[in-house]
Amino acid sequence: MISEQEWQAEIDSEISFWRNLINREGKGFGKRFTRKEAIPEFLPDLVQLMTSPEISIADVGCGPVPIVIGQNYRKPVRIVGCDPLSDKYQELMAAHGIAPTVELHSIAGERLLDAFAPESFDVSHIRNALDHSFDPLQIVSNMVDITKPGGLIIVRNIVNEGVRQNYDGLHQWNIVPGSGDFYISDRHGKRFSASERLGKRAETFLIGLHPDASRADMTWMDIVIIKKGATADFIRSVETAFYEAQIALIERLANALRGASRPKVVPIPEPAKKSEAPKTLLKGLFSKK
Repeated sequence: MISEQEWQAEIDSEISFWRNLINREGKGFGKRFTRKEAIPEFLPDLVQLMTSPEISIADVGCGPVPIVIGQNYRKPVRIVGCDPLSDKYQELMAAHGIAPTVELHSIAGERLLDAFAPESFDVSHIRNALDHSFDPLQIVSNMVDITKPGGLIIVRNIVNEGVRQNYDGLHQWNIVPGSGDFYISDRHGKRFSASERLGKRAETFLIGLHPDASRADMTWMDIVIIKKGATADFIRSVETAFYEAQIALIERLANALRGASRPKVVPIPEPAKKSEAPKTLLKGLFSKK
């Protein structure tokens, strides 16, 4: 584990990264607030399965702009962004005349319950930020707490990012898949189970893996946690939509990568519970012709 003080000592590098990017793009950076396609790609499909007329989404560790913003939702959504450095990012954007179009909170994922009441959101999402934190399991636990019963907690992260980045800057953790679970480990090899931490609050874990489109050394992991309280029909619908989306994503990557140098692909673990969803998504997609 790392302390909050150790984490604070590394935040200048994160601010510097975004300062350089915002300064380089200038006013054009604001176009990220009008993104057409939400990320992750399967999120609009999962939102469509939910019965609420308007869906509330918390994007945790969102950086300057929540990546879940998109125009391809088929029902009204309310997006709330949360990041411990949000105030700093808004200052950087304001210097270029960029104003946020969604509600933003300057709050660490470890302290979500200081800003939001339990069961405030239909969906909680975090992308490529767990490995930047000082207590990633606390963040996941808090995301479950602020999500309504039967709601969705979505995590997308690069596998073994701490190792890949040589534990530089804020990259102090590795996120790795397990069978119906995922694990968080530190530079000393200590490994912590998400399912053990969440206990009975989590109904099931869905896990998919896919290579990065341009980096052979990067594998992305998608995790969907369904919070306790969901109906069996909803769980089956989410499982099917999630795995169908994973297949479609991998097929697009396979088509793009055929004939090029192919990255090593990690097999996808089976879902935690028996499901009618496909069990193996990668078999044959990268076979040589």
